[in-house]
Amino acid sequence: MPLTQEQAERVRLDLIGGPSRYGYAMTCLNRPFVNIILKKFTMEQKIVELSSQVEDSRARERWRDIEYVGLKAHLDALIALGGISPCSNDVTFPPRTS
Repeated sequence: MPLTQEQAERVRLDLIGGPSRYGYAMTCLNRPFVNIILKKFTMEQKIVELSSQVEDSRARERWRDIEYVGLKAHLDALIALGGISPCSNDVTFPPRTS
């Protein structure tokens, strides 16, 4: 999530000690340094955001794997018992003769 203009301005002012009494916050000498710090800060924010997304994805994968194991065990048990018998309202067809 990139910084808004207002957030970037607050970070920049914090880095240089606030606005000057003349109404501008930095001189040309410290502008490159502040831009580097702002880029670093933005990249760190992006890393935190992506790390969170990766952790969420891993949690969903673990949950999917648990569900798969449970469903597979249930299906294997049904197959071992001879399959699933049709319900009374299921449509059944006679076996095909070739």
